[in-house]
Amino acid sequence: MAPPVPRLPAIAVDGKALKGSARLDQRRRHLLSALTHHRPVTLAQAEVGAKTNETRHFRPLLQGLDLAGHVVTFDALHTVKDHLA
Repeated sequence: MAPPVPRLPAIAVDGKALKGSARLDQRRRHLLSALTHHRPVTLAQAEVGAKTNETRHFRPLLQGLDLAGHVVTFDALHTVKDHLA
C-alpha cells in the first residue's frame, strides 16, 4: 500500500462584518482575516471600510506571512489575476 500523500497546511482568507458593531452614525465594521484551517488561529487581520474594499487589502494582509508550502483559500471575490500571482 502506498504511503498517504501529505496534505499541505491551508490558510483561509475571508471577510466578515462584525455583529453588533453598527451604530446610528456609522456602518458595521468589516474585517479581512487570514486563518489556519486546522485548529483555527488568526494569522493576520485588517479592518476594511466595506466588503467592496476587501480586494485591495488582500495582498497586504498576506505580505508578512510565510506562505511557502501552504495552500491559500479564498472566496470568489478575490479571484482576480493580481491575487492569483
